[in-house]
Amino acid sequence: MNFTQISQGQKSLFTKRIIFTILLFLIFQDANARRWYVNPNKLLGVFDGGSWTTAYNNLGQCLPNVTAGDEVWMTRGKDRPYGSGRDKTIEIPSGVKLYGAFGGFETSISQRRFDLGLTILTGNVGDEGTSTDNSYHVVTINNSSSTTRLDGFEITAGNANGLSASNYNIGAALYINGGSPVIANCNIISNYATKGAGIGIVNSASVKLDSVTISGNTSENGGGIYLNSGNLNVVNSRINSNNSNSNGAVFYSEASVANVFIDRSIFSSNYSNGPIIYGSNSLRFEMYNSMVIGNLTNSHVVYIVYPGNFKSINSTFSGNTCSLANSYIVFLDNNTSLVRNSIFWGNEATANILKSSPFDSNQVRNCIIQNGFSSGKNILTANPGFVNAGFPQSAPFLASDYNYTLTTASPGIDAGDSNFVSPVYTRDLNNFKRTQGFNTDLGAYEKITFVLSAGNDVSICQGASTTLTATGATAYLWNTGDTARSIVVSPTSSTNYVVTGTSDGVSIKDTVFVFVKPTKATYKTISICEGRSYNFNGRLLYTAGTYRDTLQQVNTCDSIDVLTLNVLPKKTTNISQSINSGQSYNFNGMILNTQGTYMDTLTQFNGCDSIIILNLSVLTGVKNNISFIDKFSAFPNPAQDFIHVELVSKKKSDFNIYIFDEIGQAIYNRAYIGKSTLTDKFDLSQQPKGIYYISVYSEQQQMTHKIIK
Repeated sequence: MNFTQISQGQKSLFTKRIIFTILLFLIFQDANARRWYVNPNKLLGVFDGGSWTTAYNNLGQCLPNVTAGDEVWMTRGKDRPYGSGRDKTIEIPSGVKLYGAFGGFETSISQRRFDLGLTILTGNVGDEGTSTDNSYHVVTINNSSSTTRLDGFEITAGNANGLSASNYNIGAALYINGGSPVIANCNIISNYATKGAGIGIVNSASVKLDSVTISGNTSENGGGIYLNSGNLNVVNSRINSNNSNSNGAVFYSEASVANVFIDRSIFSSNYSNGPIIYGSNSLRFEMYNSMVIGNLTNSHVVYIVYPGNFKSINSTFSGNTCSLANSYIVFLDNNTSLVRNSIFWGNEATANILKSSPFDSNQVRNCIIQNGFSSGKNILTANPGFVNAGFPQSAPFLASDYNYTLTTASPGIDAGDSNFVSPVYTRDLNNFKRTQGFNTDLGAYEKITFVLSAGNDVSICQGASTTLTATGATAYLWNTGDTARSIVVSPTSSTNYVVTGTSDGVSIKDTVFVFVKPTKATYKTISICEGRSYNFNGRLLYTAGTYRDTLQQVNTCDSIDVLTLNVLPKKTTNISQSINSGQSYNFNGMILNTQGTYMDTLTQFNGCDSIIILNLSVLTGVKNNISFIDKFSAFPNPAQDFIHVELVSKKKSDFNIYIFDEIGQAIYNRAYIGKSTLTDKFDLSQQPKGIYYISVYSEQQQMTHKIIK
């Protein structure tokens, strides 16, 4: 076989071609990536996942269609594994980013509101009233790439109590089998497993948890997390209130090779019969800028078995209780373990730290340790001066109920060694830069050397402006984008303004609230008759509409009068009547016997005029019989619900009684045959208020009365 030597220039060209090919592949993959939408609250419409309007309503419809590089956006709501059976799970394909906590209108991931809730993924696939038929794994991620992401979800009600041969006993909420996914902004709560009720990690997976809360989970081993091999990076997370009947309420590992790195995280209020954090074999467990607070155990708090390795840098252990004899907060079983710049105070245990032989005195340095530690260097035994610490007798309790920052007089300020601060983990638990003073402070928090103020809260009137002024820093950035110390704002509604102040590389935030007093508005509705006017704060109004007037005040905010003006039109009613020659007609009290057009103006119940026009015809050539109706009356008048009619005639005859409304429409017509006397009543309860006419007709005579209801 012949070998040809490649020149340096050829190597460079070859390398460039490889890089160019990779870039083309990534560009092509990104260009073909698409976004899918899921809304579990949607019941009707088109379901193709192409937009919020046409979103799928469950992940079971969506995930079979996605490919690497795609994103799935999902609204707040609840979803579960698709199909029936405990083996059903929501499996996230490799390279797919699954985002939750949307409202269903957003166009950017940054628009999500986590304070309004996360998207819930539940393992309750069977009977809602029992957990025995819940999914073994609510969510599964298999052999995923580093671009796989689960972000913005609450995962709950998994029950991994199945067979170990199928790993149905591991990872109730989240089962990660190989790969390197990122889990961010998630809550993992109320799950059960034999191992790893919250998260189960197997097959050398490399997992990152960022801003994740694991709470209220129960297991035999590993209430929060179980790791059998691989790498775990936990950042800015909270593992609280989990239980383990054996070992590892927070973390349990039985890996041959595994690495765990904890940064800016808190483990509190957990209970375990064995150690709270437990690792066997070759586990490397390192904590930076973190706290272990208020946990209760019948064993040690941290126990990493030889040849495993433990490291605590700038971390705080307080309020923990080890209830059995010969138990310790940290059991160092390897002479390569390190504890630096940390605080051990207010714990209930045989001792804070137990070392095994041989032991290097450099392993524990620059710490505050209650009752001391003779094998360490630069060990302080004075009270660290927490702002407000819990008592171990109250364990288990949450760290968030207390304050473990250092007071100004704390001996832990500047007592650390900045050389021990990791170049990778350079921020304290509040995300402030280490170091603030001459040296780094001990424990999880740095004492901030400047005080930022955004000013006092202020109230303004609608439409007004105010000046906000920040103090205490050398540089400012408001959430409006302004970088000046003072800004002028004119909010239309009450608003929080946040300023970030920076001094010596440290940035902190403060908030000022601007309360916008609502403009007092008075609303009224007025009706006037056509042709009349209304005086609205000095303005004469004749036309219907809505009118506004701003009333300026001296010491308070302006007020607004809002008037809705209705103009009631005049009503004109036309009536046509005929009489025989020689007869007369009673028109609202006027006795008429001459043909013609007559008009009468009446006042309606609403106060406006009503015009009645009568067209009276006199029929000539018709014999005029003498009136034979002795009595025709209608009562009561005004009427309420019923009109009573009485009629007395000189002889028996046929009669018709009509009742007309104002516009001449007949609402009643009753016939009476061969009557000389009659009484009757008419129901007007369903008729509107107004003027009505009741008329009696016979072959020889007609009479009318006006009735007001």
